[in-house]
Amino acid sequence: MIGTSSSDKHYDTVVVGSGLGGLSTAAFLATNGQKVLVLEQNQVVGGCSQVFRRKGNKFEFDVGVHYIGECEPGGKVRTLMGALGIDDRIEWCRLDPDGFSVITTPEVSFRVPAGWDAYARRLEETFPDEAANVRAVVSTLRQVATEMKRDTPRGPLGGVRKNLSSPSLLRWGLRPLATLFDKYQLSQVARTVIAGECGDYSAPPSKATVGVHAGFLDHYLISGAWYPHGGGQVIPARLVEVIQAHGGEVRTKTLVDRIMIEKGRAVGVTLLDGTEIRAEAVVSNADPQRTYLGLVGREHLPKPLLRKAENWTPALPLVTVYLALDVDVRDLLSNATQWIYPHSDLEAFYTEAYEGRIGEQVPVFMTSGTLKDPTSTHTAPAGFSTLELVTIAPPQYYAWSLRAGGPHAGEKYSRHPEYLELKERITQAVIDTACLVVPDLREHLVHVEASTPITQERFTLATHGTVYGLEMTWDQIGPFRPDVTSPVPGLFLAGAGTKHMHGIVSTLNGGAGTAGAVLGRDLFAEMADGRRYGRPEVLPVDGPDWDPLVVSKPGSVVRRDTRPDRHPVR
Repeated sequence: MIGTSSSDKHYDTVVVGSGLGGLSTAAFLATNGQKVLVLEQNQVVGGCSQVFRRKGNKFEFDVGVHYIGECEPGGKVRTLMGALGIDDRIEWCRLDPDGFSVITTPEVSFRVPAGWDAYARRLEETFPDEAANVRAVVSTLRQVATEMKRDTPRGPLGGVRKNLSSPSLLRWGLRPLATLFDKYQLSQVARTVIAGECGDYSAPPSKATVGVHAGFLDHYLISGAWYPHGGGQVIPARLVEVIQAHGGEVRTKTLVDRIMIEKGRAVGVTLLDGTEIRAEAVVSNADPQRTYLGLVGREHLPKPLLRKAENWTPALPLVTVYLALDVDVRDLLSNATQWIYPHSDLEAFYTEAYEGRIGEQVPVFMTSGTLKDPTSTHTAPAGFSTLELVTIAPPQYYAWSLRAGGPHAGEKYSRHPEYLELKERITQAVIDTACLVVPDLREHLVHVEASTPITQERFTLATHGTVYGLEMTWDQIGPFRPDVTSPVPGLFLAGAGTKHMHGIVSTLNGGAGTAGAVLGRDLFAEMADGRRYGRPEVLPVDGPDWDPLVVSKPGSVVRRDTRPDRHPVR
């Protein structure tokens, strides 16, 4: 430890990490009068919602913002952004409502339409021999989704009363999706189509619950899918503007070494250079395992929490391949997202990843900012395009030929021949799958780049490089998932690993939940009553060259030390 010093400032709340959960929390706290500080170890805020540019800023790629539900007027996203005073500062591009996603297997190509009725009807038309059983499965999923959205009655028996009035949720909510498929004897192809977008939570039907998949489907079927004009970086950039305009601070290139615990209470953070920053509350946007086992430390945890934290299972991580093309893909594809399966045995793909193997064939999620936001000035120049191709990946270090504990432990990997060989192998497998939909793809490549779970861990410090927090199994969702409050007084959690779940909307919404916990108020009830916290009049005016990536690099007060993290989770 370098000589300890103290910051001159004292804050109401320090937020560790600038993913959307952390930024949303900070924005709601700042607009409610708190003095807030956000600390980010990377040079750009936004976590998985950020973008990066290549070839002299010729091409821009989204890391994690691909398509978003509930962005319609009056939808959850508009409500959250409206409460912060920025609803009119984010423009939403709508994906084709008659097919915002396309699921392709060797047997069928299924276009997912907006609306539960349209979805059920199209499934029955696609699988006429299974129409009755498909209808029953969709009906169950829809009913579970409806019951999940019911408010829990107030009072000590509120949860019991909700369960008694929610028979489908009670019966199916925590059971594996595969069990529902088995009950109605769905064919393998029908299962793959209905569960085809499960890559969005990185778990197969044998592990994901009916409740998880029902909630996922409902999120998009409400009004279809949307994408922010200007790319994913627009969302964190607007949140930074809210935080700063309401008196908060955001620092990049600043690595938190420890959450300070004194007399059993979180009282601030210590940076890697030894600087102490004190606050009344600390919010960690790091994943729960990293928060408790790394930043807080085992010695400060109650034994029941320690046991839980040591046994949590992160969701499977992802590999993303970023492509730039010398052709306009709008001549080839609709603006739908594409889910491409080289074969229809969905479970087999996940089995390989769980077992630490990179398969010869991999499923691919394919999306393009060029398609979704055709008037963007950053995605690609005229006549060119970008594609992002995503697949599930093994989490184990040995699967990537790492032996010394990965980036958390300071392991050097970027030039390791075996790692590079594996990275190239999965890159080519991903492109092979994409060629099933765009056959001459390889003829138009002008830039190819890939990120692995190891890359993700390096840049976000996420446990085993996961982007989804904890895996969506029955024992890690709902009441079994970490709350935003913690057994450590003064410490709160935000982000994908909490009970609010992962995803753009869930983490933004969860930020309001975390802020409410810090403030001791129910911000959701207040927003339902029309409460607005942000003051649009104090926000900066966009100039003609407003760039969300520039806004998302607010600079640093304390530079990040180049040494590796000395407190790995495992």
